[in-house]
Amino acid sequence: TLPTHTAAAAAAARYISGKAPMVFISCVAHAHPCACHWRPGCHALHFLVLVLALSARSAASAAYRDVRLGLYMPASKDLTNVFTEDQGDFWLANSAMSLLAVDHFNARDPTVLPILSDAYSLDKCPIRLNATLVDTGYTATNVMSQYVKRYSDPAMEFDAVVGAARSACSMPLATLAGIDQIPMVSYWSTSAKLEDKGAYPTFLRTIPSDSAVSFAAANLFDGFGYDTVGIVHLADSYGQAYADGFIDNCADLGLEVVSKQFGFQNEASIDVALSFMKKNRVNVMMVVLRRRLSCSMTILSTLSLKPTRSACWVRAR
Repeated sequence: TLPTHTAAAAAAARYISGKAPMVFISCVAHAHPCACHWRPGCHALHFLVLVLALSARSAASAAYRDVRLGLYMPASKDLTNVFTEDQGDFWLANSAMSLLAVDHFNARDPTVLPILSDAYSLDKCPIRLNATLVDTGYTATNVMSQYVKRYSDPAMEFDAVVGAARSACSMPLATLAGIDQIPMVSYWSTSAKLEDKGAYPTFLRTIPSDSAVSFAAANLFDGFGYDTVGIVHLADSYGQAYADGFIDNCADLGLEVVSKQFGFQNEASIDVALSFMKKNRVNVMMVVLRRRLSCSMTILSTLSLKPTRSACWVRAR
């Protein structure tokens, strides 16, 4: 899908250089979208989008320029308050691969991403990346505390940002980056709220928005002939935005939606939400959660809904 990548990068370049309005960017780096957020080739693509955007600023002033890049990612081994141990390892691997992607870009090494080969003339690109890994801790509070260090620590004063992972982290980060006019590319934040160009003027992403996914989900349920569906969702900005989009799309199709939220890592609130679905005789539902909450599937299997026909559609974060 190289033409998609090229078009996305060109749109970013036009926006950053002030020659065109903001263009929503959505592209997938590999044939396996479920893995696109961690593969080193995809990280290299994120950098390419930023590099072409920044080239528009630097071309007139310098033939060669180091770009200070902040990689906002969960980078701690101990994230047990958020993840299981194996998921902490996953994020460490993700951070390591992002640094590898930086090396590949700077060396124009096409081993993973062919666009870095000489055939695409990137040897003439005036940008080299100087990346710093910034541990987000997977929380919005930590993201903001890390970002504001730029005002007192020159080492944290980045030209561009890659991240964050969670939409709840990317929203405050994108607000601050927008104020400082710093381009930002997220690899995993899907909340439809991030489409607001007024609130997040410099935000880009290489993953589809939930507005597209929730539209498809609503049409799927409509195609199956359901007239009432439920949605049980995580009580954060990601889950609420997904639910809002799903409800709006279902309303356009004439589907009634029963909605209930639950707290992160709170199985009691999950039980309350599912009991609410049972009370309202919901036979089919969407469950919006993060991976650590896959234990809720155990609750779903043990909680007797006793419908005449049923299905459970799970969107795992």
